[in-house]
Amino acid sequence: MSGASLTLGPLRVDGVLDGHMGVAPQVLYPHVGAQEWAAGAAAHLNADGNVPLDYGGYLLRGPGDRLILVDAGGGSDFTSVAGKSTLYEGQGLLDSLAALGVKPGEISDVVFTHLHFDHCGGASLDGAPAFPRATYWCHNADWRAFVDGDADERVRKAMLPVVDLLRTWTEDEAIMSWLRLVHCPGHSPGNAIALVEGGGRRLALIGDLAHHPLEFERPGWQGGVDWDPATAVEQRTRWFGRLADEGILVASPHFPGQRALRVRPEGAGFSCAPVDE
Repeated sequence: MSGASLTLGPLRVDGVLDGHMGVAPQVLYPHVGAQEWAAGAAAHLNADGNVPLDYGGYLLRGPGDRLILVDAGGGSDFTSVAGKSTLYEGQGLLDSLAALGVKPGEISDVVFTHLHFDHCGGASLDGAPAFPRATYWCHNADWRAFVDGDADERVRKAMLPVVDLLRTWTEDEAIMSWLRLVHCPGHSPGNAIALVEGGGRRLALIGDLAHHPLEFERPGWQGGVDWDPATAVEQRTRWFGRLADEGILVASPHFPGQRALRVRPEGAGFSCAPVDE
């Protein structure tokens, strides 16, 4: 179930699928009315009338012996939520890693773009770290909000077993010379973008800065699962402009096939197209 691959000079980026889900449009975009969907956006919905989303993470391999997983999927407790979302297929993350020739004990770092459950649920397994030799990275604001604070209890259950392996950060952090974490609050208090650079190309692993490519066309749509919707729109619009202006490729575990996209300005928004290897 592994997703698309991309090379950036000496670096290799592989999509690691955990599964497929559909989210009700009124949940993901509660302020968008029927008229806007009828104007063309409905073409992005699946046969169930949901917004189709993949989920999982990305495996980064570069010079040296570090194997870095960005986001860890939803784990075994990730399920459908009546009236909100449908889980079509799940619990595939470890199989996807195995298909790439990687064992859990070989992962050196697990980087979370944020601590929503579909990104961190696979952090632990049966009460123990799923990646026992890894350093787990997350922004301190998300740890305070979702583990120390009033969180989804599933997040606390997934993350507390890795507390002894955890490293939180507050200022933008360079994990490797080719991998930097940039704070981008809005979707969550500690939401982050992982910037990967190699071979003269850059890739932004944006987590949930956008859930679906339709948001490039409509960057002003406020999200129903954003911690601060107005700030999320501001960040999204600013980052989309930067991605387009600087030629930075973009990928999210929710995008179809987890493929990297190239962003360009178009009209009042942006367009995007898959990147060929």
